[in-house]
Amino acid sequence: MHTRLRHDIDRWVEAGLISSVEAEAIVEFEDSAEHASPGLLAEGLGYVGAALAVGAGFVIAQNVWTDISTAGRLSLIAILAVAMFAAGWALRAREAAALQRLTDVLWFGAVVAVGAFAGLFSSEVIGIDEASDGVAVGVAVTIVAAALWTIRRHSLELIALTGGILITLVSATSVVYPDGSPYLIGSVIWILGAAVFASGHFKRIAPHTTAMVLGAAGLAVGSQTLSVDGSAIGSAIAVATAAAMIVYAVRLHDDLMLAIGGVMVLIFTPQFVFAVFGESLGAPVALFATGVALVLIAISITKARSAGRGGHT
Repeated sequence: MHTRLRHDIDRWVEAGLISSVEAEAIVEFEDSAEHASPGLLAEGLGYVGAALAVGAGFVIAQNVWTDISTAGRLSLIAILAVAMFAAGWALRAREAAALQRLTDVLWFGAVVAVGAFAGLFSSEVIGIDEASDGVAVGVAVTIVAAALWTIRRHSLELIALTGGILITLVSATSVVYPDGSPYLIGSVIWILGAAVFASGHFKRIAPHTTAMVLGAAGLAVGSQTLSVDGSAIGSAIAVATAAAMIVYAVRLHDDLMLAIGGVMVLIFTPQFVFAVFGESLGAPVALFATGVALVLIAISITKARSAGRGGHT
């Protein structure tokens, strides 16, 4: 049974909406229905088949890939992309949750195959440089993923779409500024992460939680890129981003964002301290600053939770 349903049932029992006997009956019914569902078997077979296909692809790549003509390689990738898309299309209307998940995986694989096709075509047929090749891959992935996300607004489709946009922007930045610094690349990633996070928060794109996680990940990666060369400015931006994430999570009682913000604090606080104080004094100060930050986070969480409980009484 899904963890979310189990959590809801426990809350219903605590609230007195249903009895513990009724709760156990619901759990047994849902578990029996899930185990009896043929979708789980089909999902398992689909994953095994996909694993076998990928394994065979690696064998081909290691042994005969270089001996195959460019047209032949493009044909194999195209066949793989079409096959995965067609299989997902055939399963997309099925009600079984397992088949729904399998559809998402198949379509995600189809998007990856499209990106591989675009990369091979642009480099081998057109003969463009590596950075421009990245743009071609990103654009192709973005277009296909956007179309699939329009049909199915699920997490994997949104991940593929966001990945395509990221590849496009970073590659385009490298084309325009071949000697682009980490500040430039990091800023691009950070801005994209902020845009995706805000879109999820304001429910402009779905799934909203997935969008916020992707946005938070973009903020984290962008911040890390900004501070990769040990600069105090980049590290300060990273710490400020982590602090903002913590404040957001505490104010809205968002445990998931709180966990992400906590990891960001643990990563970026020592980097900032080392950038400011150097190697000699950096280690003890970093430990102290990280400890203080975690204590402040704990206090903020406690106060927020207490205020939240007080507001409901």
